[in-house]
Amino acid sequence: MAAFPRLPEELIVEILSRLPRSDLENISISLLRPVFKSRRDTKRLIERFGPLDTHALTSLELLGQLDIERPELMEGFGLSPQTVFTVPPANRLPNLDYMHLRGDCKWLEPLTGELAEEASYWEFAIPAARGSNYDDLISSADRVGVTLPPALLKFIRDEELQKRFPSGGDLFSLGSGGIRKVPKSLDGGVGGYQIAFLHDHQGSSYQVHLYIEPGSDGASCVLLESLHSDCGLLHYDEGENEDGENAHCPNITDQDRQDAKKMGVKIIRSPCSEFTLIGVDFEVWLAATWYGKILFHLFHLGGKAELVTGLKEYVKRELVS
Repeated sequence: MAAFPRLPEELIVEILSRLPRSDLENISISLLRPVFKSRRDTKRLIERFGPLDTHALTSLELLGQLDIERPELMEGFGLSPQTVFTVPPANRLPNLDYMHLRGDCKWLEPLTGELAEEASYWEFAIPAARGSNYDDLISSADRVGVTLPPALLKFIRDEELQKRFPSGGDLFSLGSGGIRKVPKSLDGGVGGYQIAFLHDHQGSSYQVHLYIEPGSDGASCVLLESLHSDCGLLHYDEGENEDGENAHCPNITDQDRQDAKKMGVKIIRSPCSEFTLIGVDFEVWLAATWYGKILFHLFHLGGKAELVTGLKEYVKRELVS
């Protein structure tokens, strides 16, 4: 069934036209059920954490004049010189259904030549999962009964994939202490969980989390956290009390502490910070962020570097009006 949507459209129509109505209804319901769930999840998460800002950390806001300042890029993309790039609005999620993302990150190919050299200038040769952090994440997720996105698990434990991501000096770093409980005051009483996996190179300006709702089929999204000086550094244990939480934040209630202790997890370190919703599906966010950063580096290279596979299709679908 998973391969059904990949068939040519005319063949799909021919197959469906020959099916009894009852079979057609069953197939349609089966195919559309995850689509409807995804739409409901997205709507709910935007209402909870919105407004959405998909431009954050992607450099897309800098690409609006690529067609004017870098006309040689148009030829590389297979576009006419008259083509105009249109940066999608920040409140629109990228549509990467055509990539058939399956959680394996196979689209994240190695960079070569000038592009690899340019992208690696500010990179850090530090693996994202260090010490027992990965094992702690898996065991704590099992304890609270949530399902972690396969793409997150694949990416966070694969150093080679991380080296292919031009993070611009930011550092992929899996937070210590496993999955962390979110105070109910921050997510509308839901009481979800967060996983820290990316921060600026000094760890003092922002950090990126994956938020997961409770339950094995809970929805997840990507949140950008702007750090405040009174919250301390997220990826250090400074400012935490014996329970691993920030001791100075008033948003943590006694009930939050009891709930976290009962589940055997810690509370997020900086629940007094501000959160911005920057993505819903983790792998979609990772792919869109990757393409945005690749384009940013191509812009600075003057469009002379070899294009990575998939970039042409992304540009034509997402950035050409």
